Amino acid sequence: MERLKFDDDRVIPVMESNVFEDNFGESQSTKPSGKPYKRFTNAYMLVYIREAEREEILRPLTETDIPEHLSKYSANLVYFSKSLL
Repeated sequence: MERLKFDDDRVIPVMESNVFEDNFGESQSTKPSGKPYKRFTNAYMLVYIREAEREEILRPLTETDIPEHLSKYSANLVYFSKSLL
């Protein structure tokens, strides 16, 4: 299975080991030169929206927008969490 890294301005193939090390590994890494450095990662994502599609994309969410399987999953989570109390 091909793994891809989505960077700010490019998409590049990566090895599977990089996928897990870069996202879940230690916060200290080593540069190719052998010099250690501290890595910083985050889960922020910048999204661009066409002006012509802004109203449609940013409109209020309705129940019909949520797929049925996700609604059922969410309801089960709520039920389960309440049963733990």
